Amino acid sequence: MLNPNNVESIDKNRSTGPKTDAGKLRSSQNSLKHGLFAKFVLLPGESMEHFEALHDTYKNDHQPRTSTEETLVHQLAMITWKLRRLDNLEAQAMEKAPETGNLDGKFLNNYSLYAQRMHSMFNSTLKTFHAEQHPRLEAEGENWRAAVLLHDFYKRANLPWDPASDEFVFSRELLDKQLLFNQRWHNFMRNPHIYATTKLQDMRYSKEVL
Repeated sequence: MLNPNNVESIDKNRSTGPKTDAGKLRSSQNSLKHGLFAKFVLLPGESMEHFEALHDTYKNDHQPRTSTEETLVHQLAMITWKLRRLDNLEAQAMEKAPETGNLDGKFLNNYSLYAQRMHSMFNSTLKTFHAEQHPRLEAEGENWRAAVLLHDFYKRANLPWDPASDEFVFSRELLDKQLLFNQRWHNFMRNPHIYATTKLQDMRYSKEVL
């Protein structure tokens, strides 16, 4: 029977898990990741660490934020892994062709068909991911612009404002950076000097901060 005197110490030591929404999302994504990885079968000579590194690269590229987005990113990594595997198997088959008697190269057609299917699956999954991610990114952009405008209003009125009070997740420091940029752009547009550059040149370093 539980001793009432020990309840307090037990409650203090008991882990209750993440408290914030961001923490809960990370926790759910970790569970999803481990569950997906458990279902991914490696062949002899393949490394789970290498697959996880590939998966992390895709996560950095696409920045998934929901379980659905996380699943789709995992599928992209898995398809890429299978394409690399297919390349290795094809190379091995070509090397062993003289021994196996497959000198007519018919097996290459099979590898080509498999590769085409994998590329089609990759493109379809990527399209689905972008369609899934677009509404969230659009909503985040609208929230960001609203927060910047409110931040500007309260600063001009010399009134204190906490973005969290209006359910924004952006920090005042980050909003200040955007507001400063807006002010500099506003001043620039009063007397602009247009350089003979293309859009591609103007965006040369943009990917470094995305």
